[in-house]
Amino acid sequence: MNSSRLVNGIMDAQSWPPAEVKTESFYVLTLSDVNNKNLSTTANPGAVRYIQWIWIIVGKDIAPGSKVRGANRGDRFVIQQTMEAELLCGLYPKYTEKKSWAMNSSGLWLGTSKTPPEFINWSFSKILKKVDKGSGLVYGTASVELVDMFDQIPA
Repeated sequence: MNSSRLVNGIMDAQSWPPAEVKTESFYVLTLSDVNNKNLSTTANPGAVRYIQWIWIIVGKDIAPGSKVRGANRGDRFVIQQTMEAELLCGLYPKYTEKKSWAMNSSGLWLGTSKTPPEFINWSFSKILKKVDKGSGLVYGTASVELVDMFDQIPA
């Protein structure tokens, strides 16, 4: 596992791709929010949020200088399997505590628990991948549904 792998961006799906895409990195795209009356209370509306994790793998050629690049990117499969495992571990146990975030004077983000604690839950991920045969690039995605209660509507 690569515990140092970064999430390089959280953005609206309409903004994808950014000017520079870092390969072998995760990006989070927000697809849509759907208000859900079964999750809502009078003071707190609830919603299902659809997000998609996305990544691109280039791979390294196993025969440098070869004209057959697509088939020669020999470590693509191992990198893909590693990234899938990292994502599945990161999404376990399918919930997290909701916190308020603020940056301190040192530039570090600090999370503060809500009182009483609130949680965000999500579904199992649906992982898909596509290999571009011409270039050898691997495009990976994992779709997830988040269930969230919005912050209380002020009186």
